[in-house]
Amino acid sequence: SELAADQIADNSLDLVFIDANHSYDYVKKDIIKYTPKLKENGLLTGHDIDYPGVNQAVNEMIKHYDVGPNYVWIKNNL
Repeated sequence: SELAADQIADNSLDLVFIDANHSYDYVKKDIIKYTPKLKENGLLTGHDIDYPGVNQAVNEMIKHYDVGPNYVWIKNNL
C-alpha cells in the first residue's frame, strides 16, 4: 500500500479504506500516506479496530472516529 500511495495524486480520492497489514507501524504509515490523497470531504476508514496495532495507530493519529459494524472505524470529519 505504501508504494501505491506514491502513485496517487493528492486531493484525488473520495474514499480510503485501510485494511492491509494490521501492525501498528503499517497502519500508522497508511494513515500518514493516504490522508493527503483524500479530497476535502473525503472519507478515511478502515477495518479491524479490535486489533491492538490498528487500535493504537488509529487512536494516536485520528482525534475523532466512529466504529461501525464488523469493527470498521470511520474518521469523523466534525
